[in-house]
Amino acid sequence: MTPRHWSRSAVLPLALSLALLPGCSPHRQAEQAQTGKMEAGQVQAGQTRTPVAPLVTAADGPGLVQGQAQAAPVTPFRELNLGSLRRRVPVLTYHGVIGSRTQKDAVWFDCTLPEFEAQMKFLHDQGAQVVTLQQLQRHLTLGEPLPDKAIALTFDDSYQGVYDLAVPVLKRYGYPYAVFVHTDYVGSQKGRPKMSWEELRELDASGLATIGSHTRSHPADMGLLTTAQQDDELQGSKKILEQQLGHPVPYISYPNGKADGAAFGRARLAGYTLGFMEEWGPVEQSPGILALNRYIHLQLPRAWAENYGLGTEPATLPEGRELALAAPGAETVNQTTAAGVRLTLASGGTLQGQLMNGVALDLNRLTRIGPQVLSVPVTSHAVGGLPLGPYLERGGVFVPETDADRLTLIQGRPLVAWNAQKLAFLPFSAGTMNTGPQLAALLPGLKGVFVAGAWLVQGGRAMSGADILQSGTSDLRTLRRRVFLGVTAAGVPVLGVSAGTVNARQLALAVAAAGLQDAVLVY
Repeated sequence: MTPRHWSRSAVLPLALSLALLPGCSPHRQAEQAQTGKMEAGQVQAGQTRTPVAPLVTAADGPGLVQGQAQAAPVTPFRELNLGSLRRRVPVLTYHGVIGSRTQKDAVWFDCTLPEFEAQMKFLHDQGAQVVTLQQLQRHLTLGEPLPDKAIALTFDDSYQGVYDLAVPVLKRYGYPYAVFVHTDYVGSQKGRPKMSWEELRELDASGLATIGSHTRSHPADMGLLTTAQQDDELQGSKKILEQQLGHPVPYISYPNGKADGAAFGRARLAGYTLGFMEEWGPVEQSPGILALNRYIHLQLPRAWAENYGLGTEPATLPEGRELALAAPGAETVNQTTAAGVRLTLASGGTLQGQLMNGVALDLNRLTRIGPQVLSVPVTSHAVGGLPLGPYLERGGVFVPETDADRLTLIQGRPLVAWNAQKLAFLPFSAGTMNTGPQLAALLPGLKGVFVAGAWLVQGGRAMSGADILQSGTSDLRTLRRRVFLGVTAAGVPVLGVSAGTVNARQLALAVAAAGLQDAVLVY
């Protein structure tokens, strides 16, 4: 067996039938930051988000000078590229930068000047490489590499304090940044002052700033507007910005980080090619290029730890793997003890997905071994008794995940896909892995698909507890019997179950000690 980084031409050899788990509880809850930054006349909001349209291929755009912001050229719309999934890059979002929290209009999501200074020093001391939105877009859509410890900085609302207090600090460090402008309030002195057009043009010409749209009037939730209202906000702000700046403006930040699938579609029609929400997580694990994740600046320690680790212990991130497997052999079931954990291991036959739909089986042994059929004992605890994420079971049809919240929660989890020759473990991306044609293009002759709970082993190394938690289910620390799918160094697929109760980290150590080169948690 030769493991390789994932490529679009992958194809995989296998054996043995796997029960398609009806989904584990999600690791990442919907952590919504209450931004509270509503201008006069806004409506209240609260709808879920949905993924944007599938991949659109096009010729590459022009290159970039690293660390220097440039006016964005007119480029074709492209969705997230699989090449970007090997990285995890944080994007930070700031709002107001103020002198002190004692000022009367201070709100919780403001950043004081001392705090901002400290955060920029932190990035400098950590060796952060601050990149432009254009660099980020080429990474996400073309798979182009970014420097080590890359991070992007964005500012919503074009507050005067950003110009007066934050920009001098950014200049001193030479850090590029983006400012998202709600055009109806440019130059307004009501409430908290906003930057003028003259100041925005100055920033735009500075070589460090990228100017983007934050709509016209800052509606509380784009998803609650009519189509005509969405077009007015999206197209109107883009037109005004382009008239004032003299170049295309293809970037959008949705007010309060709230929008839905219809709004994403109108943003694409308006000519936007990059859009930001306020979901906390690596940008590569976003549902689509027009619904990108950002961490609020208050989460900088978490953002850095999740993406780059702390101190001298950088996080080890799962990467897409394609695995060449041995020819199917005779079906066998063996018991072994590894790293103090008793395991039952089954191999052989033909790998097939079998939807269990809540059928409870004896967890002390694997059952229903027959010609080309091996079912894993599992129980359903997912809503509706269906797997979490897209799936394709034995003899069935491909079923996409249609719930927007569930799609958000499984970003980055291992998607398991196979055909008659190869097996792939890939970080799930809703924008590129949630339709039959998308997955068939990745793996011709597709025979099975499901989303697993977490990575356990890669390249013979057990994932650490922190690594497992980065993209896994919420009960990874819970002690219970667990089911896993892996492959040996000889290319033999193995389906296993723990005889006793273990947490995911204990299972990872046991599975690695048992000789599996790659493995994922199924239940």
